[in-house]
Amino acid sequence: MFNRISKYFTLNRRERNGMIAIATLLIVLLVVKYFIIYNDNPTTTSINVIALDSLATELMPEQKHKKNNSDADTSITKEIKLHNFDPNTISYKEAVQLGFPKKVAHILINYRNKGATFRNAEGLKKVYGMTDELYQKLAPYVSIKK
Repeated sequence: MFNRISKYFTLNRRERNGMIAIATLLIVLLVVKYFIIYNDNPTTTSINVIALDSLATELMPEQKHKKNNSDADTSITKEIKLHNFDPNTISYKEAVQLGFPKKVAHILINYRNKGATFRNAEGLKKVYGMTDELYQKLAPYVSIKK
């Protein structure tokens, strides 16, 4: 009976070597972790911290200034140049110049890239974000080439 049990739990040479390799790797990793955590003391001096704090305070007003400029850019109405266009071939830049909001222009291009084609001006109403006001303004300028 003892022989059967010992044969069942006995490892062959290959399995033994694998267990030894895994145990060795585990011990090496634990030792490395110990040295990294307990012996690696980063030297942060107060001079470095002060220098970083002063840099951060210098950069803060610039970031606020940039945000204010970007808000000002969006509030200023850009000059809209209305002309005939084909919604099947219009580029993003041209759409924005025609008065499309940037997001709607992007949605228009994606909608078209998914395989949609416009057969008439009414098709523009299917574009998500297209308002009735914008549609009324642009509808007379839609010219679709066949």
